[in-house]
Amino acid sequence: KEEGSPQFLAPEPLPEDYTGVIVDASGLGLRPALAPKVLDEEGHEVYGTKFARWEKVLKVGLVGYASNLKEAKADPRVGDKPLVVEAIRVSGKGKTDPVISSEDALRIHALAKVKPVLAECRVVFVTEEVVR
Repeated sequence: KEEGSPQFLAPEPLPEDYTGVIVDASGLGLRPALAPKVLDEEGHEVYGTKFARWEKVLKVGLVGYASNLKEAKADPRVGDKPLVVEAIRVSGKGKTDPVISSEDALRIHALAKVKPVLAECRVVFVTEEVVR
């Protein structure tokens, strides 16, 4: 797979020192997938394979899944101070892609400008359908 060059939407870096990203899609029927995308309200890709380092995707997967917010915050992949954003709906043929607000999309990309959270797959989705 060829790594793409992601287009970050945010003009300025995020001042907070977040260590990862949690997308809370509780109650929206989000289904786990191997290569999901996070989209903003206009359908722009906020996170997906083109934002991640391929060797990291192969090692840990593009995203982690948790069945509740407490479990997501305890996941070492997002570190001790994750940025938590709420999904407003799910998209995709299999309901695998959370959609977040455009404002939250900007916050995630502002964070990614200063820390490699997306490149290192430091992302967890919260959904009820986690099969272990």
